[in-house]
Amino acid sequence: MKHCTLFSMSDSPMFEAVLAAEILVHTMIIENKLDYLFSLSELSETIYPNTKGWSKIRKNIRFCLWGVTNAYALKSMLRLFSCSELAEVLKQCPQFLEKPLKPYLCVNWSAKERTWHINQHFIYLVEQFGFNAAKFFSESGFSIFDFYDKNGASYSLSLCSGEIREGSLGLQLTDEKGQKIYSISFNVSDQGRSIYIGSLQGPSSGVTDRNQIIKDLTRTTHGLRTKALMVEMIMTLARILGVENLYAISNRGHMYQALRYIGSKRKSVSFDYDELWTEYEAEKMSKYLYRLPTTPNRKGVETLNRNKRRLYTKRYEWLAEVETAMSGRIEQLKLMPKHFVV
Repeated sequence: MKHCTLFSMSDSPMFEAVLAAEILVHTMIIENKLDYLFSLSELSETIYPNTKGWSKIRKNIRFCLWGVTNAYALKSMLRLFSCSELAEVLKQCPQFLEKPLKPYLCVNWSAKERTWHINQHFIYLVEQFGFNAAKFFSESGFSIFDFYDKNGASYSLSLCSGEIREGSLGLQLTDEKGQKIYSISFNVSDQGRSIYIGSLQGPSSGVTDRNQIIKDLTRTTHGLRTKALMVEMIMTLARILGVENLYAISNRGHMYQALRYIGSKRKSVSFDYDELWTEYEAEKMSKYLYRLPTTPNRKGVETLNRNKRRLYTKRYEWLAEVETAMSGRIEQLKLMPKHFVV
């Protein structure tokens, strides 16, 4: 009867080589994890540069905890902004790194969904505008339409960074004093096929003569309410960019409805989004989102009385002029060199 000869694997040179390789891999993983953990504190310094004292300590600890519990999201942001075209964007807005770590745009988006939407947005901007995408995130944004009201006061509609928690790009209407009158924040997703609107904000209490400004703007736009003007502008932008789907958060879908904001910012949303979107015949997709048309239905001017016919004719002509001007300005930016010329 033959017996098997037993031998110790530890005596095999191949086993020793495999074991050494495994130890090296595990060591590298541990070192990478330690490097990542140490980097969180440095990133916190970059994101909150002007914070001091206890507030600085609190924010540092909070960010490090987020970085540990949402490592996938943060590492994804670091990879995204490591691309040379976005280096200037991150320099101007380092707080963008924490976008997916907190509620963002739609209340029911998970951390992975938030990360995906934000990645989609910035990849699209780079594909369309290259290094010029950084122009949107400068202090003044990138003006795409300028006009004057009936009194000769000037206004500018710009593409800007938007509200950090409610989008990654914004359309902002400012007056000649630089006061923000209205803004709408959004995210571009699905390889440029969809826009998600996260907020619409009117003038704050700090805006001088805000009621008079709104009246003057309404007269200038031929009876178009200013918040309706902003909806028209985002629809116009969607058409110019070739966007197929225009989504907008509902009252319940706003990110301030997240549990973390109970008793704090939850009541700060003053717009009735549901009512506004319904005015534009939006389709309710879920309790969190509506789908707006990119081209709104227009009233047949021939069915209106003489005074209204004239008003609506002028309004539609003005909106057509705005679209032509916006399209030309955006196309001009697209045609600019997308890369630095050495």
